[in-house]
Amino acid sequence: MARNVARQGVWAASLVAVITTVMIFVVQSFGDVGDVPPLSAWTFIDVGLFVAIAIGIHKMSRVAAVSGFTLYLLGRIYAWSHTGAGNVFVSVLFFLAFLNAIRATFAYHRLRRQSIEADLAATESEDARLS
Repeated sequence: MARNVARQGVWAASLVAVITTVMIFVVQSFGDVGDVPPLSAWTFIDVGLFVAIAIGIHKMSRVAAVSGFTLYLLGRIYAWSHTGAGNVFVSVLFFLAFLNAIRATFAYHRLRRQSIEADLAATESEDARLS
């Protein structure tokens, strides 16, 4: 179940990478297009980071989930400072997807640890019974 919820973060990070890539090409091809924050080829670093974050969340990395939320938040603050609020609804959806990825990756590791501890306890009691 936690893996299914974490997929929201994978999709969010992937979509951010794709949308950012498209916007870079649009701005580089057509120049200033209005409500788009200043973009350059350096923005491909953000794309690379979001691709890495998507892969990390897919592998249930807590660091990747927190990094995705943080990087998206910082990116939105930067964009809003240059262009205004824009589409708040879409931003909220992405925030929730990254937040759910954080919750899911932490829950996954907590449940995994509990499962391992239960298996170890069962093995120890089995070994004690057989001795």
